[in-house]
Amino acid sequence: MVKELTGMDYSNASLLDEGTSAAEAVNMVYGTHNGKRNKVFVSNSIYPQTLDVMRTRSHGNGIELVFGDVSDFPWADAEQYCGAIFQNPDNVGHLQDYSSFISKLKESKVRSIVIADIMSLPITKSPGEMGADIAVGSVQRFGIPMGNGGPHPGYMACKDEYKRKMPGRIIGISRDAHGEPAYRMSLQTREQHIRRDKATSNICTAQALLATMTSFYGVWHGPEGLRKIATRIRFRAQVLADDLKQMGIKITSHPENFFDTVTIDCKASGFSSADFVLAEFHKIGINLRKIDVNTVGISMNEAVTIDDLSKITEHFAFIKEKKESQADKYLSPQHYEDIRYRLLPNNLRRTSNFMEQQIFNQNFSETEMMRYIHRLGDKDYGLTHGMIPLGSCTMKLNSAIAMLPITFPGFANIHPFAPKDQVPGYMAMIKELDE
Repeated sequence: MVKELTGMDYSNASLLDEGTSAAEAVNMVYGTHNGKRNKVFVSNSIYPQTLDVMRTRSHGNGIELVFGDVSDFPWADAEQYCGAIFQNPDNVGHLQDYSSFISKLKESKVRSIVIADIMSLPITKSPGEMGADIAVGSVQRFGIPMGNGGPHPGYMACKDEYKRKMPGRIIGISRDAHGEPAYRMSLQTREQHIRRDKATSNICTAQALLATMTSFYGVWHGPEGLRKIATRIRFRAQVLADDLKQMGIKITSHPENFFDTVTIDCKASGFSSADFVLAEFHKIGINLRKIDVNTVGISMNEAVTIDDLSKITEHFAFIKEKKESQADKYLSPQHYEDIRYRLLPNNLRRTSNFMEQQIFNQNFSETEMMRYIHRLGDKDYGLTHGMIPLGSCTMKLNSAIAMLPITFPGFANIHPFAPKDQVPGYMAMIKELDE
């Protein structure tokens, strides 16, 4: 699914989160030049939490990160750079077509990394269509709860020539003994447990369960469903931006090149600062994002309703006028019906098909989906069927009796399923621990 959406040749079986994926991609492009080039150009528009992880990992590996705007890439020193990394949409919500920039990077053998919002890819130009070498990001938006900030499964996809430099594992389709399709681990590139000095990465943690959940999100919705969700998200952002603009709010987002985010210039809109706007919205239970001292961002997802937009618009009008507003007229049902969706510019619009496999194009009922998941689970080999021997992170199955705290008197010969009130000293032990 990720391979299809990003337009790449290979994708791995999940990483820890977006920041880890980006940091691993930086290490990956460093490895493609065998350490002969140690500089990586980093766009200023990348999310700050991702930059923090990249700084930490790169410092330890001797990689120099050079920050700047994409338009200011130091072409005169291009032969010193092993890669360039940038975000799409970026920190303030702008979408860009990096095709010409990536093409020029290739001339200097500088690898390109795009951090792409996977939910935008059903309708926006994919990293593969732009010619990127590596695509990374988070798949939290594919059905994963926020979970107090994460971690969320990170993805990585790349062109064929870089597949053996990828961290993690690659699952491929094969045939079983009966000639039926079967999936297996076709490439494990890390090899840390075999040849540590030859390992492509020391990353060991993957969000396997969450990555599986995102794949079922794709199976359930299919390509058409994902296009509708992405379109609805962008339309919500368009409606909010248009109505705030009518009220005199200064919108700094590009009027056409955007996906899900509206950014606002607070001082130009008549507010003292970004902190003032955030504090006012906290009063009504809405959390906006502070981008800098003068800029706030509002991002949409598929769960945002017209009532949510009305509440945001109405409160902006209230704090701007300091009186009861008439903002509800902007988002009346008739007003909403009159608004027409504006398509993305041609150079940013996705033109290629994706997820054309049969499994993504079946109409599952909820019951059929549950049965399908259960059938897949029955094909797997887990601790419910037996013990998995060895492995780089060895799984050991302990008996229930071994889990009892035998350091307390009277516990050594007690059956593990004996009622607790019949276990000598149990209640006294609990009382002692509580105290």
